[in-house]
Amino acid sequence: MKMERQHKRVKKVLFSALLIASLIIFTVWLAGRFATLKIDWSFVIPTASLIGGTVPIVWSILNWINDKFEEKDSKIKDELTAKQDEIEQLQADYQVLSEKVLEMRKEVGIFRRILYKIEARLEVKGEQCSGEIASLKNTLSKVSNE
Repeated sequence: MKMERQHKRVKKVLFSALLIASLIIFTVWLAGRFATLKIDWSFVIPTASLIGGTVPIVWSILNWINDKFEEKDSKIKDELTAKQDEIEQLQADYQVLSEKVLEMRKEVGIFRRILYKIEARLEVKGEQCSGEIASLKNTLSKVSNE
């Protein structure tokens, strides 16, 4: 939208500049012709026709330039739309992955609790085992002393 306005402004400014330049050239030429007091209308009409003929040519060139800008704008808009679609897809993928990560964290928490319970049981069993080992050592040392 903003680019279209700029293109229209550029088009208007260039057209106005061309028109003003044509009028200045025509006026200077006409003043030169009148200054000599020798008016030859055979040059006035072709010059006016030439100036009038160049305006549509310049106008068509400006339209062509404008079309090129519009093509680039449409390409850029298409690329932007594709990138926005990509971003939306990536956001959806991120959402799915973050939900999976939360589920995995819950599972890890469950496994940690189970491991802590197993560790606590092993500690209790280990204390019992160490007591039995100590008594066996005592018994072994008594037996070896006798």
